[in-house]
Amino acid sequence: MARKINGRFDVGGVLLAQPFKIRRLGHFGLNVPDPAACLDFYCEGLGFRISDPLDVAEHHPKRDELKKLGDTNMYFLRHGTDHHSVVLCNGKIYNAAGRGGDVPADVTVNQMTWQVASLAEVSNAVDWFNARDVRISRVGRDMPGSNWHCYPYDPEGHRNEIYYGMEQIGWTGLPKPRAMHERGFRRSRNTRKWRRAAARGSISIRASATRRKCPRSTTSTAFCCRGRSRSCATVPSAFSAAT
Repeated sequence: MARKINGRFDVGGVLLAQPFKIRRLGHFGLNVPDPAACLDFYCEGLGFRISDPLDVAEHHPKRDELKKLGDTNMYFLRHGTDHHSVVLCNGKIYNAAGRGGDVPADVTVNQMTWQVASLAEVSNAVDWFNARDVRISRVGRDMPGSNWHCYPYDPEGHRNEIYYGMEQIGWTGLPKPRAMHERGFRRSRNTRKWRRAAARGSISIRASATRRKCPRSTTSTAFCCRGRSRSCATVPSAFSAAT
């Protein structure tokens, strides 16, 4: 827990009633029955870009059962440099995969998020909520997006996220390669092997490997629609099939 002075917490030199300070509203997650229709609205209508899809069924023991329910991808969309501003997913599949936690069925806001200024503030928030018996869904580091987090519930069951360290996407329009998607807490044998290989220089990650042609341009997708088009070749086949 952060240092206390006269009953208040020192948060970056400012004394506050809680050991963290909300800097800004971050992103929203929405449970939707038809992700394809929502992607059309947010991408074609509002101009958001797809940063990453995440297939919640890919490594799930009930993969085949989940696939029968519809599109199993979560879609991470951005409007600026933050990796995602909006996340869309099929709520029925999300809950069937066991990722919905205790969110009531009538709550379609998957999460609403709040950015703090340091990892220490996230850690202090966990202690703060636990000391007050506030339910927390999970704590860790999310991929894709790379943000450290804790997820407390409000009294009505809405899930909040206190987070820090969101991945930034630059002028190339390319997110981290999937080979770099590891949560930090995980210590699998494969992860250690990957780290040793990276340290030796025997493997490399090249962003150019993900640049494929977009039907809207004769150049690479990094310089055209940047994944904004539903027909863009940078979108995985699972997305194309769903639309």
